[in-house]
Amino acid sequence: MFALPAAPIRARLNPVDLDALLRSLHDATSPADVLRLVITGVYTPLLEAQGKSPRDFGPGNKLNADSWLLSAPQLDAILQAACGRATQWGVCADIVVELINLLPKGFPDDDTVVAEVPAFDYLPQQLTATVERDAAAVFTAVQHRLLALASCYGDTSRFHVDAQSSWVAMVTVLMSLNFGPHQQVAPFGELGLLVTAAGGTTYSIGFEPLARTCVAGDGCQAILGDDGRVLNPDQQITEHDHVPAYPLAAITPGVWRVRSGLHLALPA
Repeated sequence: MFALPAAPIRARLNPVDLDALLRSLHDATSPADVLRLVITGVYTPLLEAQGKSPRDFGPGNKLNADSWLLSAPQLDAILQAACGRATQWGVCADIVVELINLLPKGFPDDDTVVAEVPAFDYLPQQLTATVERDAAAVFTAVQHRLLALASCYGDTSRFHVDAQSSWVAMVTVLMSLNFGPHQQVAPFGELGLLVTAAGGTTYSIGFEPLARTCVAGDGCQAILGDDGRVLNPDQQITEHDHVPAYPLAAITPGVWRVRSGLHLALPA
């Protein structure tokens, strides 16, 4: 017969201990230091309440995070503070994922209010982007596409305005300091970019062509190819002369979107 695991201990950090933990992050010198300060700041008081110490644990006697449940407001404050501190190195998401795996889970706790900790700006003072030669050519190709859309549909047309505004938004993402002080920019297809940030975060900026739908009405869901052929015959297709959303021979409109590297599908 085996013994059922003990129920986790519902715990709250003493406000003084929590405040000390959050303030200690200001002096962190690296992402690893952020992790160390959080782990020490959380588990030292939890273990002391049981007459133990972090020194009692090691490779042969690992600490089990599931032994506790931590007050959710306190856990949220810790994760937010660690994320904010990690922006200096562009690894906010990585730090949060690591801590979610290493810390106790939270339990709803409406009785606990966490005092605000003074916010600091940890964003780097400079952003260095290394742009590969072929990636630099993408910027020129995008400019040509925008000019072609303006020439074909008019510079006040929805097709041109949507494309131009989406590209401006993508450049804003590219210039963001939230990913850390260094970025490597490579080409991603004809009109896209693949960006690898200092902390290893990867995202893509890609052009998404607008589907040439039928706009004749009657509930028709046809999507038309460059030759006018219906590409989705299994959908609701109305028997009428299809009217394409943009001409068959015209340049394809679309917008640029950013995609997380976690879902990145590299072109063949």
